[in-house]
Amino acid sequence: MKAFAWPIALCFSVSCVHSQTLFSYGDKRVSSKEFLTAFKKNSNQNADRTTALENYLNVFITYKLKLQAALDEKIPESESFKIESDNFKKQIADNIINEEANEKKLLQQAFERSKKDILVQQIFIEFGNDTAAAFKKIMAAFNQLKTGKDFSSLVLTNATDSSTKKSKGYIGYITVFSLPYEIENIVYGLATGEYSAPYKSKLGYHIFKATDVRKAVGRRRLNQILLAFPPKYNEADKNKTALLADNIYQQLRNGLSFAEAQKKYSTKQNENIEIGVGEYNENFEKPVFDLKKQGDFSKPFATEYGYNIVQLVQTVSLPKFAEDLYLKEKLESTGRLLIAKSELIKKWKKVLNFKENDLSKNTLLKYVDSMLHYHSTNSSLLNENTVLFSLNENLFFIKDFINHLHGINNVSVANLKDQLKRYEDLQCENYYRKYIDVYNTKAKDQLAEFNEANLVFSVMDKHVWSRASADSVQQRKYYETNAIKYQWQQGFSAIIVSAKNNEAANEIAKKIKENPGSWKNIGSLYGAYASADSSRYETQQFTQFKQQDLKLNELIGPKRIEDDNYVFYYVTAIHLKPEQKNFKEASGFVVNDYQQLIETEWLNELKKKYPVKLDQNTWKNIK
Repeated sequence: MKAFAWPIALCFSVSCVHSQTLFSYGDKRVSSKEFLTAFKKNSNQNADRTTALENYLNVFITYKLKLQAALDEKIPESESFKIESDNFKKQIADNIINEEANEKKLLQQAFERSKKDILVQQIFIEFGNDTAAAFKKIMAAFNQLKTGKDFSSLVLTNATDSSTKKSKGYIGYITVFSLPYEIENIVYGLATGEYSAPYKSKLGYHIFKATDVRKAVGRRRLNQILLAFPPKYNEADKNKTALLADNIYQQLRNGLSFAEAQKKYSTKQNENIEIGVGEYNENFEKPVFDLKKQGDFSKPFATEYGYNIVQLVQTVSLPKFAEDLYLKEKLESTGRLLIAKSELIKKWKKVLNFKENDLSKNTLLKYVDSMLHYHSTNSSLLNENTVLFSLNENLFFIKDFINHLHGINNVSVANLKDQLKRYEDLQCENYYRKYIDVYNTKAKDQLAEFNEANLVFSVMDKHVWSRASADSVQQRKYYETNAIKYQWQQGFSAIIVSAKNNEAANEIAKKIKENPGSWKNIGSLYGAYASADSSRYETQQFTQFKQQDLKLNELIGPKRIEDDNYVFYYVTAIHLKPEQKNFKEASGFVVNDYQQLIETEWLNELKKKYPVKLDQNTWKNIK
């Protein structure tokens, strides 16, 4: 037993340290655990621990004093604070619900699937008038496949529609988001050459086969010339269109720009489109993906809509990571994130203590339909204040459901049951969102952190920032008392120009060098493509400039500093000695220094109002 005495004592000692009060301010106490949690989260853990702890202690005490001042001044009760807090809660609700729906897993799945395209073939049997017969037929085909029967031959012998027979069951290559999510899951779960079990869709029964797989070809941005077939076009008309398409193609080959041809001939002007695998018919898709170089254009080809000539504008790169914006947008727009969220509703209903009133569904739906469409009813069992369901202690009435239905088109008795289910789910989600900080620890912590930071910001703005910025008399007085602090160091004065491309930058630079005095007028000629300004700069601000290299009337640049942004300086003066800044030149520094003075005075007042006492023993144990 003695061998365990020391570790047990140590654990007890650590536990005691964490539960002890580290410091108090006024009648408030802060435990060492709270301080250490904040320290680990907000300080540099690679720095010397003792020094870092001492520095952070002062920061944390100051933070607590400001926070208490904000609470005592009832800032949380202000309307603006409540609005900002609610808006932030809505933002984190979206993120956390997406996390609960496992958005990251869905994105990773989509990313992995985006790397390959699968050639899909199917046996399809329409329901027709006899779904039982269709089921019997698809099962017979499935059993034949299991005996080794050729898939393509079964496509032809079982196909009930002409398009399946014509295509021999080939859907074409598909990639992520090409098909409904349920079908995509089936296809991407197949090995090459493997077929699926029968699948029931809204149209009929399907058996899918992964015939081939290839590395994904990505997406293409195109310009298109479309010579459309009007509804009444006959074969003779289509032949004339074919001749026109060939003529346009020859003009393009002889140097006519695609933009001019598009403007002159295309049924649809400015027809710029982006397509991916599986989004269009193969007779449109193949000519597009056969184009290899930017600017290449296809020969004319026919689709059911008309004759097409397409030009490759850009080969869009495949997503390089799971958090790619394209994948995120598609995840939302295709509804698969909603599918995942719908599963959350079931969990939320348990957490929120969802209880449905014991009502006859038929009676309820007849009552709602009558009130919705005729504003009257003969029912003696129900009224508008009858409870439909509850979430915790919150009741939802028939009248609430009816008001909800007024904002929806085409509501009928046939879909009222579905509408009621959607309404229950919607109210459940709204309730969870509203109280997400009660049910989700991460949301609670994030909201508390945001609210505290917002309180400190608000009280600082009230007592320091706004006060310092508005008091111009005291600013000038502070400047006059401390003017020696505000000196220009060695440097230069220059005209600085930023342009959106190198050609514009060089053109402006040439004009300014010829006539520096007109730099404002020169810059204004380029509108949004360029901006020009003039100022004095200190050489120490620009590590790329050496004082001895700078010359009067020298042009430095243009230099590309970021995508499509080119900057140059035209030196108008050289300053070799430090010089006094006037009040206007020093104003930014003056306001900052004056704010620090006001903040120090205010903090001294807070320390008198909320006396700070540090427990030296606890502090010693922490260090």
